[in-house]
Amino acid sequence: MQVHIVFTAFGKASNFPILESIKEFKDINTICLTSRATKKYWQSAGITTYHTFFNPMSKLSRLFRYIIRNNIWLSKHVSKVIFNHKILRDTVVVPHNLRHFLSLEVISGLNPEDFVFLTDARDLVFQVSPITIAKRLVADDVVHLFDEGVSYFRNNLPQDFINSKSNFEWIQQLLNYPDSLNNFDLKNPIINSGCIAGRVKNLTRLLTETTILMSNSKYGLGSILDQAAVNIAVYKEVPNVSTYLVNKNGKIVLNMCGIINEDVGIENGKIHFNAKVIPIIHQFDRFGTYSSPFGLRLSRRKYKSIGVETN
Repeated sequence: MQVHIVFTAFGKASNFPILESIKEFKDINTICLTSRATKKYWQSAGITTYHTFFNPMSKLSRLFRYIIRNNIWLSKHVSKVIFNHKILRDTVVVPHNLRHFLSLEVISGLNPEDFVFLTDARDLVFQVSPITIAKRLVADDVVHLFDEGVSYFRNNLPQDFINSKSNFEWIQQLLNYPDSLNNFDLKNPIINSGCIAGRVKNLTRLLTETTILMSNSKYGLGSILDQAAVNIAVYKEVPNVSTYLVNKNGKIVLNMCGIINEDVGIENGKIHFNAKVIPIIHQFDRFGTYSSPFGLRLSRRKYKSIGVETN
């Protein structure tokens, strides 16, 4: 079983924390979703690439998104045309959403039994070998997702769609502002889209669902809807169908936007829980920095559950 890490970067190659954190581990295929103009920089750094023809982060692409986002008629009538045309889609769609389309394309060329981590790059690090994590997760034969914990780190409110204004608005935009959300429980724990893991064959189903949802939204070009699409796709599934498994925050991935009830600690640059290192840390940049070989250093503010004062 080959293990792959897929991340998105439309700029020149950089020592992203995720790459720094895995450089000591071998036999991992890292794939960067990038543009034709920047792929050479990533390839020279030894990273496999999958590229768009134009850069969706160019000034022209941003201008297109701005015009469409601020024109109701264009949003309603042009979005479908753009999503149905690959070059237009790859040029105009905001990268957060586009990465689901590109990820679906790139994993279609992989072995269906391979294991893939779809991750953020700038604020996520592996504290344990991705291969070790994959061997632990693969036995469930599901897509593994990771929630955001009990409460939000800024205000300590429950981390659900009732109390998170941003996540609630993203759901509304994804569904084109329906009159009601009767088919969606707003008390569901929020699933974070910064790390998703599973076999290719299972991820294909999820990404097919999320790309359809975003393609059908008139806000899918410019609004960041990838996380909303993941939550809708997972929570709308028929009960008792075990395609997806939402893991409790801190078990495999610690999404640091959410506070967990259990106390965690930090030692030798690694965050741990119950004397065991948490395999993946996401959103550490809200509280500190990461550098190899020193690991994580929490310096900006105190994360409630760590219980150590920081400057």
